Parts: sequence; structure tokens; C-alpha cells
Amino acid sequence: FDTVLVALNAADRTSNSFIERVLPEAAERGMGVIGMKVLGRGALLKPDGPLTAEEALGYVLSLPVSTAIIGISAPAQLDELVEGLQVFTPFSEEQMRRLEALAAPLAPDVNAFKRFS
Repeated sequence: FDTVLVALNAADRTSNSFIERVLPEAAERGMGVIGMKVLGRGALLKPDGPLTAEEALGYVLSLPVSTAIIGISAPAQLDELVEGLQVFTPFSEEQMRRLEALAAPLAPDVNAFKRFS
């Protein structure tokens, strides 16, 4: 079983989208997908960012992924995520677009690793 580890978050579609380029290729090859950088290095998260931890993780889990790796900076984030996952259902297209719009202004910082020279 082949898998690919790919950075995925609500700010992805703003440029060089892995959602649009990598996920279809992985599906075509029958590969599993492990999402990482889900919380955007914490920059996407409230109180300074636009999303809750539950929204950020829910966004990625609503994509065709096998699993997601998260990094948390506070126990409260873990509590929020565990609570949210107990009742999780994949987000609608409308919810996904709303989260993308909220995250888009942070894309240059959140996805700085996508810059190519």
C-alpha cells in the first residue's frame, strides 16, 4: 500500500494547490494520503487566526485523505479536536469554500514552503 505525505490546509487552494494537483494523482494511483500542516503551523487558529482547530482539521478530513497529522501547541487544542472528532461529519462544499475564504489571506505565511525560486 503506497501513501503520500502532503501538506493540506484551508489555505492550500490560493496557489500551487496540492488539493488540485496531488490528490487527484494519488487517487488515480490508488495511493493513501496523509495530510500534514493541517493547522497551518498554528497560524490558522483563533484567537489570531480565522479558524478553530476543529474547523482546520475538519477541512482536511473532508478531503479524500486516509489520515491527518496534527501538531498542537496547547492541551486545549487537543481537547477541542478530540471533542469535535466525536461528532465529525465531512463538511459540505459550501462550508469548505467558506473556510478557504477565511484562510486565504494567511496563505503566504501558512504555505511559505510552496515558494519556489
